[in-house]
Parts: sequence; structure tokens; C-alpha cells
Amino acid sequence: MKNSFREIPTSQIESGLVFHERFLPTTSEAFRLFLSIRDYGIFQPLLVTELEKDHYKIIDGELRLSIATELGINRVPCLVKPKMSEKERETLRFQLYHTQLPLTCEDRKQHYRKVKNLLNDELIITGENCSLGDADRA
Repeated sequence: MKNSFREIPTSQIESGLVFHERFLPTTSEAFRLFLSIRDYGIFQPLLVTELEKDHYKIIDGELRLSIATELGINRVPCLVKPKMSEKERETLRFQLYHTQLPLTCEDRKQHYRKVKNLLNDELIITGENCSLGDADRA
């Protein structure tokens, strides 16, 4: 069985991931994700594996699922992997989390300047954990 994309009811997705401290979002990051999902929907599908027919286990996307549920979104886009053992799921999760690097402060500044320029200086988002310094005046 190959990977497939589909929208799945949130009630059919089993969570259970305990966030690793390194990947816990700050309050402002979680709030920005909340606003993004509220305003635009979920852009990046959740990664799930099928446990049995119409029952899935989440591998990546716990926060997106939580926010969608809070917003009353009852179907979410998912990349569905074929049935996997717990060992396979945790190995994949480890691989994902240890190869995805968060944006550096410089990356944030670059993205901030670009978006701010595109919005003709109407951007009001600031970084909580990263002083944007000259990026605010760019």
C-alpha cells in the first residue's frame, strides 16, 4: 500500500504524542499557528498511519490537530502512511523531529522583512524569542 492524501475526520485520529521539550512551541508561535489555521486553513497535512479501517495514529501534526479541534474543524488534510509498527512510527517521528530545524533569528528577520515589504509595511507580527532589531525598520 502506498502513501495517500485524504481528508480525515478528527474523531478518527488518535493522538498520544508527548511533545519533546525542544519542539514545544512558544505561546506566540502557537498563537500565530492558531491565527493562520483560523484564517487560511491547514496548509501542511498531518502525517498519520492507519491503525485499522477508519482509525489513525498521528505521527506529526499534534498541534495542528489540537488547534483544528479547538476551532471546530472536523476534517483535516492528512498524508496517510500504511500500517506501521510502533517501532516504525517512533523511528519515523525521531527522524522527522531531528532533521527539521527551527528558523534561526536571522531566518526570521529575513522572512519578516520580505513579508513586511510585500504588505507595504502593514505587518504587525513581532518575534517573541528573537529581537527583530533592524528588521522592523527595513
